[in-house]
Amino acid sequence: MNHFKVSKNEQGLLLEFNSYFINVDRAIEEIVKHIKKESDYGGTFELNVILREVFTNAIRHGNQNNPQKKVWVKLFWENGEWQFNIKDEGIGFNPSKEMDQKSDVLTPHGMGLTIISSLGYDLHYNSRDKSLNLIKENNRNNIK
Repeated sequence: MNHFKVSKNEQGLLLEFNSYFINVDRAIEEIVKHIKKESDYGGTFELNVILREVFTNAIRHGNQNNPQKKVWVKLFWENGEWQFNIKDEGIGFNPSKEMDQKSDVLTPHGMGLTIISSLGYDLHYNSRDKSLNLIKENNRNNIK
């Protein structure tokens, strides 16, 4: 059974969903809607590209396409930045190693981390809780 849950708290938006690719679109819609409501951030195309890549990787690589496994997303505004925390039920990965191995533009896959970095998002992987943090400075736009 497909599970998709969205909730809000004083810090931001929380999402929890099973590893179905249809949930990627739903999650992105909810996040973009929330960001547009809370700020005048204009980078929705780049945000769509980045979130699609991260959520797809969480489902495909982290959760091994197992629809019983979940992806959790926390979105919050802190210190003038939109911050995302993404967690799946996978065993984790080494982003530095992945960037080194996958930076060949002729490789048909593995460009996600390179694309994310090139669009101005900072990536921080927390090996302790196996979560990925994305941070986008939003200095040209203010939160409403």
